[in-house]
Amino acid sequence: MYYAILAAVFVCTAASSTPTAANDTPIVVIRVDDCDSTWLTPLAALDNKSPFDYAKQHRIPITWAIIVDSANAGGIPWAKLKEYLDYAGGEPASHSYHHSTINSVQAAASELASSKQAIEQHLPGYACTSFVQPGNWYGDAYLASFGSLKNPLGAALQATYDQSMAYVVPGVAAGPVYYRHGLCASTGFDSRWANWTADMTAATLDAIAASPGSMFVFQLHDVGANPKIQITVDGAAFRKLVDRLAELRDAGKVQLMSLRDARARSVSQDVNRIGDPGFEATALGLTPAGPWMRTGATSIATSGGVGNSKYAKIPGASSELRSWSIVLGPGNYELSWCQRPEPGSGNGGLAVSLTFSGARPDAYELDRSSYANTDPNAWERKRALIRSEDGMPSAILRFMPLAGGYGVDDVSLTPAPTSPTTSPSSSAVAPLYGHCAVSWNTPANPSITWICVRSSSSCFPLQPGDGTPVAVVRAVPGTRQDVNVPMDWSQMRCAHFSVFSIMSDGSYSQPDLAEVTIDQTPPTTPAVTASCTSAGSILVTWSSADPESGVASSTYAVGSTRGASDIVTWTQTGLNRAEVSGLPVSTPICVTVRTRNLFGVESQPRTVRASLGGIVPACNKANGEAVRIAGVVTAVFGDCCYVQEPDRSRGIRVTNAPGCREGDVVTITGRLTTSATGERILVADRQP
Repeated sequence: MYYAILAAVFVCTAASSTPTAANDTPIVVIRVDDCDSTWLTPLAALDNKSPFDYAKQHRIPITWAIIVDSANAGGIPWAKLKEYLDYAGGEPASHSYHHSTINSVQAAASELASSKQAIEQHLPGYACTSFVQPGNWYGDAYLASFGSLKNPLGAALQATYDQSMAYVVPGVAAGPVYYRHGLCASTGFDSRWANWTADMTAATLDAIAASPGSMFVFQLHDVGANPKIQITVDGAAFRKLVDRLAELRDAGKVQLMSLRDARARSVSQDVNRIGDPGFEATALGLTPAGPWMRTGATSIATSGGVGNSKYAKIPGASSELRSWSIVLGPGNYELSWCQRPEPGSGNGGLAVSLTFSGARPDAYELDRSSYANTDPNAWERKRALIRSEDGMPSAILRFMPLAGGYGVDDVSLTPAPTSPTTSPSSSAVAPLYGHCAVSWNTPANPSITWICVRSSSSCFPLQPGDGTPVAVVRAVPGTRQDVNVPMDWSQMRCAHFSVFSIMSDGSYSQPDLAEVTIDQTPPTTPAVTASCTSAGSILVTWSSADPESGVASSTYAVGSTRGASDIVTWTQTGLNRAEVSGLPVSTPICVTVRTRNLFGVESQPRTVRASLGGIVPACNKANGEAVRIAGVVTAVFGDCCYVQEPDRSRGIRVTNAPGCREGDVVTITGRLTTSATGERILVADRQP
C-alpha cells in the first residue's frame, strides 16, 4: 500500500461477540504494510538490532499487513511472522495475495478470499480478520468513496473480513466504533508526509496519551532505507516510537493491541470526541498529524487558560486552530468550548465551524456561526448543536477570529441524545419551491402542549427563542405531525431546524434536529424553441436540468430586444412550455426563458427570436395591396430573395430588396403581385 496512515483514530467498541467493560485508556495500533525483508536488517540507531527484533523485544503488538507473495519469497518469512505473533502479540492482516495492479471486482474479490486462506494456512492458530487495501488497485477495485462499500466488492470485503482499511474516509475518531470498514487517514509515519524526528514522535504520543477513548493507528512501511519503495521512517524516530509506547503502556497511559482486538473493545458512550481537549499535551509544530493543527501564528500558551491551565492562543483573523479530521457516527452532538478575547485585542467574534465531507463530492458545514463574549475579560463557555449523517463521518473543527485575537480551551464534542418521552423524533424537512414541509413524531406524553420549530442559516437553535420562528403547532401526543410554511431559501447555504416540545409548565425538551443543504448550483441554461401556431400565437418550449435538486419552475418574457419584457412581462410557470398570444404581427420579437431549481437559484437566460410574420395572411391579399411581413431570409438570388416564417412554415419571394443576406431577420413592406406561374411576390417599397 503506497498511501500510508498515521493517527487514523478510531475508538473502539462493538465488533465483539462478548461485550467488555468500558475502558477509556487510549489505544494505539501499529500497522506495518508489505512486511519487506528490510525489517530484518540491523540498524545502528537500534543498537544494531533489526526493527523486527527491537519491536519484538519491547513486546509491541503489530498488525502485519501481509502480501502473500512477499512472505513466500522476499519478505519477512512466515516462520518469523509467527515467531513475532507468538512472543509479542498482534495479528496477521491481508494486504492482498499478489499486490498487483487490479481494476476489476472479480480479480479483487479473488484476492480478498485467496489471501485470507493462504495467511491462515501459513500461520496456524491465527485468524486473518483484517484487510488493508493496496494502493495500486484502481477503477472498480478501488474503494475510494463511502458509497463504494455498498458495491459488490464492498459487500464481498465486509462478508470476508471483520474490519478493513481503504481510501474511503480520511480522519480520526474517538468514541464507540461505528464504521469498521473503509476508514483510513491521509498521513503516514514516514518521510513522504513529514521529516519525523524523535521529538516529533514523542510529542505525538504524548498527545495520544491525553486523548481518552481514542484508538490511534500508526501505519508505516519500512524503517531505515528501502531502495525499492523509499517509504521509510528514520531509525531514531522508530526507536522513540517503540520506547515511548512501551513506557506509556507500562505506566497505564495507553493500551497497545492489534486492530482486531482494538475494534472489539468498548469505551464510554459519552466520551469526548476531541483529542487533548485541554491542550495540556499538544505541541503545535511537533505533532504533524494532530490532535490540533494551526495556520498563522496560533500557539499554545503555557498558562492563563481555564484554571490557569494551558490554552490555544489564536492571535488574529489570519490565524486558525483546527482539529484532526474527526470520524463521527450518525447522531446529534453538542460542541462546547471556552473562549476569551486576548487582552487588548477587542471582541470581534470567533468563527466556529465543523466541516463535513465523505459520501458527497463536496464538503459542507453543518454548523457555522460567530461567537463574541458577553464579558471580554472572562472565559465563557459556548455551545452549538451538531448533526452527523450516516455515511458522512469525516469532519474538521475550526476556530478562527473574525477580528482581534481569542483564546480557546476545554473543547468538547459529545453525544446529545434526545429523550424518547419528551423530545420529538424522526424530524424531517422536505424543501419545496418557496416553502418547506416539516414533520416529526410527537411523543405520547400528555404534558406536551406545543411543538415549536425554529431555524437558522448558521447553526441549530439551542432553545425555542433562538434563530428564526418557523411554526408553533398544538401538540397531538402519540402522532406524526407536520406543517407547511413559506421559506426563502435564497440567502441560505444550509438551513438548520430544531424541533422542540413545549411542556405545560413552560419547560422545553432537547431539540430534535434536521437540516437541508441548499443547492446553490443553477440549472443548465435552457434550450429554447419558438414556433408559430395555426391559431396565430407562438408556442415556446424549453428544456433544462438540475441533477442535484431538479427544475422547480420557469419564467419567460417577450420583448422587442434580447432579454426585454416590454411585450409580455416575466411570467412564472411550472411547465416547460407556454403558448403566447396577443403578440404584434409582422414584428420580430425576442422570447427569453430562465429556469429555477427547488431553492430558487436561477439559470442563465436563453433568448430566441420569433415572429408572427404575417406571410400567410399577406399571401391571401389581392394584388396591389400594401402589406408588411417579418421573417428570416433563407435564400438570396441576383434579382430576389426569399423570406420565411421563423418556423419555416411559409415563405414568399421578395423583389426590390437589395442588401439582404441569408440568416437576416427582416421586416419588409411593399405591394403584392402574382407571377405568371401563380407564385405570390412581394415587391418591396423600401429596403429592410
